[in-house]
Amino acid sequence: MKENNNKNKQENKNTMSTVGFVLSILSIVLWYLSLIFGLTMVGSILCVIISTIGLILSIRGLKKSKEIESKGKGLAKAGVIINSISLALFLLLLVFYFLGIVISFFGKAYSL
Repeated sequence: MKENNNKNKQENKNTMSTVGFVLSILSIVLWYLSLIFGLTMVGSILCVIISTIGLILSIRGLKKSKEIESKGKGLAKAGVIINSISLALFLLLLVFYFLGIVISFFGKAYSL
């Protein structure tokens, strides 16, 4: 009987939600550290990789929590939101980066 209770407890755990949430927090911390220490492109590439993996795991964890009604639905939602924000920040940084290159290029062209 005890083995059956342990099995039910293990089935209710949703580790994908937890891992997705932890990766979302890690990506935000990496963004912060990369901006402070000037490793913007290296940090942002790591954040994109970590955020993408975290987003996939959070979405799968959210689906799993809906299917088997396990715990971790809140963590999965938070992971999806935070990872999406992190990816949006990367896209915004990329737009500003290329916008700066274009403005710099055309600014030099007009000064000749």
